[in-house]
Amino acid sequence: MRTLGRTSVASAEGSIDGAWLGQLPGQLLKYLICQRGHVAHADEILAHFWPEGGRGAVVNLRHAVFSLRKRLEPARQRHSASSFVIARDGGYELDRRVIAIDADDFERAADEGLGALAAGEPERARESLERAAALYDGEFMTDEPYVDWAFAERDRLHEIACNVLRALDAACRATGDRRASVEALIRLVGLEPFDGTAQRTLLGLLVDLDRRSEAVRRYRHLRAQWIEAFGEPPDFDVRSLSGAP
Repeated sequence: MRTLGRTSVASAEGSIDGAWLGQLPGQLLKYLICQRGHVAHADEILAHFWPEGGRGAVVNLRHAVFSLRKRLEPARQRHSASSFVIARDGGYELDRRVIAIDADDFERAADEGLGALAAGEPERARESLERAAALYDGEFMTDEPYVDWAFAERDRLHEIACNVLRALDAACRATGDRRASVEALIRLVGLEPFDGTAQRTLLGLLVDLDRRSEAVRRYRHLRAQWIEAFGEPPDFDVRSLSGAP
């Protein structure tokens, strides 16, 4: 299952994407992905999807679960246990032993890379951090920008991605690859345009690498953003940035 960027689902036979991902079974799947790692209790699901309550809401939930299982396991016998959507302790959860989710792969690679950098192994760290950065193909579930149950997980993964890119910048500089450091910082400021430290470091590297025109263009855009957001320009300019740490 791909969740970094637009949600996408595939099985061993190929893609099973479709309009259903925007309908109730797909919404339920996305909710369970957000809650992965623990049981999503039926009461919580009902509160999100059927806040009016009542007996009809319970019936709707059961039907949504049935429809989701049918989408994920079309060959499953009607009364056989699901391999993917497990009923447990008054709720439901995804069985992560048999479901691969890109956000989990991203987080594992991030943990490996951050741990290696903290242990003073920048080359090993860089390999894992580059893998994590490649997996972060966009914000979590961009096809669900407004549902409140996705906000916390989107913010959490966004923060991990920023930490990955900061660490990748550090690992690249530690191994003497300033051009790769620039690429990491470009991605970082795309996620966090008001990270002053990252902006200063990026512009300083561009100046030192004799990419001065690019540095000036980026600074002009940054200056306009800061004035619009804060009413004043950043406290640095391109001329002061050669050799920025």
